[in-house]
Order: sequence, then structure tokens, then C-alpha cells
Amino acid sequence: MSQTEKKADDPRAQSRHHLVYYLQVFDPQGEEMVGHLADLSSEGMMMLCPRPLAVGQHYRLRLAFPKPIANRSELLLEGNCRWCRPDINTELHAVGIQLEGLDPRETKFLLCLIDDFGFND
Repeated sequence: MSQTEKKADDPRAQSRHHLVYYLQVFDPQGEEMVGHLADLSSEGMMMLCPRPLAVGQHYRLRLAFPKPIANRSELLLEGNCRWCRPDINTELHAVGIQLEGLDPRETKFLLCLIDDFGFND
């Protein structure tokens, strides 16, 4: 199965794309790094975090880009933590975030991010 194919029991409508470069994810109010983005779709993302996030909690997050993309150096996102579990690397937690409140421009920008930082599946 390719990285973008869906499993039969996977409820997501959009396939996730694994990223070549793990973008840093920050708390939008400060400089605290929450984790690294591991995969992304227009509906959700998975992060690898040093600390677990609370399932069911709403989060505001800031993706920081290593270089400007379309004259932007970051993207603010909001979503709910749907799941959190220990990663295969025992120092990290894999966290699933369902994105909310994206307008069409932000959705288009996310698709550009997938093209820039994702594998060509």
C-alpha cells in the first residue's frame, strides 16, 4: 500500500501525505515548540511531540517554515486532538489533530505545502 492510500477501516476522507521535512509546530502565543509535523492533509495532521497532548482538547498551533512560501513564513491552524499514543521512538508521542475552521485560501495553501514538503506519491 502506498503512503497516500487509505486503509479500509480508516474513517478519514482525505489521504495523509508523509513529509520529507518535519516542519516545526509551535504554540502561537510563544516560542515553545509543541512538536514536529509528520504528515498532513487538508483535514488533519499528525505530529511527533516530546509531551503528550490531551485528547479532545482544542489547540491553536503555528507551523513555521524553513523558507518563505508564497511570502509566508508561518501558518496558524486550529484543531482538536483526536488521539495521542506513544511513538515507536519512546521519547516521543504521535498525536492526531483534526483541523477546523480552514478557509478555502488556507486549504489551498496546505495543498501547496504538501507539494513542497511531501513525497511525490
